Amino acid sequence: MDAHQIEYLDTLMHILPEANGKDVRNKIEVSFDEGDDLRHHTFVKLVEMGYLREAEDAKKTPLYDISFDEPKSTKFNTPHHNPERYLGGGMTLQNVVDDEVEDIVDGGWVDNGIGHYEYGGCPGYHTQVDYEYSINEGAVEWFEHFADLMTDKELSEHLAGIEEEGASVSINEGKETVYLTVSNVKAISITPVNKSYRGEVDGEWRTLETRTLYRYWFSATVGE
Repeated sequence: MDAHQIEYLDTLMHILPEANGKDVRNKIEVSFDEGDDLRHHTFVKLVEMGYLREAEDAKKTPLYDISFDEPKSTKFNTPHHNPERYLGGGMTLQNVVDDEVEDIVDGGWVDNGIGHYEYGGCPGYHTQVDYEYSINEGAVEWFEHFADLMTDKELSEHLAGIEEEGASVSINEGKETVYLTVSNVKAISITPVNKSYRGEVDGEWRTLETRTLYRYWFSATVGE
């Protein structure tokens, strides 16, 4: 289950009877197929168990409680911006990790050699240098553009894909790759973006096309 689905079931604990709420939740989780709609599944299971009022409240509780930001508008001139590329400008989790690698990886070269020695009466100094590092677990945020608002199932699959794909960082001057765990992936908010494309027609600049896309803001926790 993704972070939103877990939060949804946590919210239901305030709706379910206190005496057997955990047992009811366990039955919902055990019978849930990851590809299903969790809210509808929960609604059906509660009805089957006879919790009709709780089922009604569960159906009213949003699965993905995502806020909307104020819409933004941008204008482009078609000689420089092709409307067919209007989904551009988004980011990926890997892009953010690449930008914030210095905060994620704490490491450097260390001298862990044996120090001074004497061989055959000749003094010397032996140095062994290794690259040592640690991964700082932390939250990152980024946004991606979509032509349409995603359904609950589409969003669930997208979040699962982000977590499965994960991310990586390069260390030791790019010679080694460390793969990061990705967890607690959430959609934070949505910003509607209106893009107007202007072009010159008969010597006059006019708005040729206006399109709307949805900028989904995401957050996740990355660590080793």
